[in-house]
Amino acid sequence: MYELYGMVAIGVVCAIVLVIGIFRNKTEYLLNVILRLGTGLMSIYVMNQVFMLQNIQLSVGINPMSVSVIGFLGLPGVALLYGVLGCKFI
Repeated sequence: MYELYGMVAIGVVCAIVLVIGIFRNKTEYLLNVILRLGTGLMSIYVMNQVFMLQNIQLSVGINPMSVSVIGFLGLPGVALLYGVLGCKFI
């Protein structure tokens, strides 16, 4: 009888450790995506304002597609968006 309680207790402790590990990785990933989104969107806004002041017709729109690119890639995603837009003018 006590052996059954011991095995159940070990199983419950292992399950708790696994759940904590899974949620820790997801929150870290979610926080990383949110930080990338914040810095990427701020940089797009600032760069659009700078280009507008310099009378350069190069502005990246903030839409779901650009937000998803920035969320996955971060600042290299911003460079990618401006690079694709810049190639349109060549």
